[in-house]
Amino acid sequence: MVELDSNTPVPEACAADHVKSYSAALFDQYRALVSELIRRRMDLGLSQDDLDAAAGWADGYTAKAETLARIAKTPTLELWLATLGLELVHKPSGGAEVDRFQNRPERQDGLEAARDLAG
Repeated sequence: MVELDSNTPVPEACAADHVKSYSAALFDQYRALVSELIRRRMDLGLSQDDLDAAAGWADGYTAKAETLARIAKTPTLELWLATLGLELVHKPSGGAEVDRFQNRPERQDGLEAARDLAG
């Protein structure tokens, strides 16, 4: 830990490789996705200006996004995909299974919950 003048501890810097403020592994996945979106745009015969107009973006936004000068946040990414006739799909990554009820308290009916709140 590094100490500040105010005696507030500061965590050590992350040792993982980064690109901009993103982990290198995540940024590589994003870069691959953008490459696929460029390929899709070109397959559809659209120019960057066509995509700007179709998505309602400012002139030149597609060029910035495709060259990674701008990183699209989720709403923009979803619009980008939809404009190209695609959609964002969330699915399990194949990692560890999560028991969604693991830390969930027992459910009470409405009357029990009201009595508990009333004290």
